[in-house]
Amino acid sequence: MRHLTRPPVSPRAQSYLTAWGNAIRSYDDAKKIWPTKRQTATIRGIYNTLCSMVGTRQRCMYCEDSRGTDIEHYRPQRTYPKLTFTWCNLLLMCAGCNRKKGAQFPIDSIGTALLIDPTVDKPWDHLQFDENTGNLVARWTNLGFDPKGAATTIPTTLPLNIEAILEGRLRTTRRLRRSVETYLRERAANGDPNVALISLRSAIADNDDFGLSQWFFRLDGVNSQPFESLRRTFPVTWTSCLEVVP
Repeated sequence: MRHLTRPPVSPRAQSYLTAWGNAIRSYDDAKKIWPTKRQTATIRGIYNTLCSMVGTRQRCMYCEDSRGTDIEHYRPQRTYPKLTFTWCNLLLMCAGCNRKKGAQFPIDSIGTALLIDPTVDKPWDHLQFDENTGNLVARWTNLGFDPKGAATTIPTTLPLNIEAILEGRLRTTRRLRRSVETYLRERAANGDPNVALISLRSAIADNDDFGLSQWFFRLDGVNSQPFESLRRTFPVTWTSCLEVVP
């Protein structure tokens, strides 16, 4: 999971959202009106904007494993019907994550949202990646497990750690490791450093699935092998690699 930048929508689209948002008075209104507007040109444009936020592969903002097909309401319509047409409440999700989340919206004792919003929160502030299993887990703090990380990774909230997704994360991890190992071997064999660097940078850019290039090149994973060796032995190369890491 990665932090995503939410661009503003066009004034025309915002006026459309505001007008229909003002028409919602209850969950019954939301259930009736939203489906009728989902296929309008304006809401299709909203969907396309959400897709542009996650890149050309249009992956779900949560699992990042499947294509995002649904416009999901971060604060669910059942509890927050008046936010049905609010731009900052709309996310892109795959059908599997959408079905699992449903109307769930964990909050703490004072009403603070606990589900990570990738367009507001920096997910890696709340999550850790288990490089051996592929699991996303709550980050450990001095006060215990991070509340947002814990609420987001509970299996009943989102299917972030099912077997297929774990394999995807581990496969991406293996590819990133191999690319660094290849670079280190080529440099040890006195290969062309420029060619080796171009290949390494391309491999990093091509294997940014699940936000893992950021994990290994900017966060806790920098101390894992072979990333730690690259950082220590070739600091200039390391700095160059950072240029292609989001």
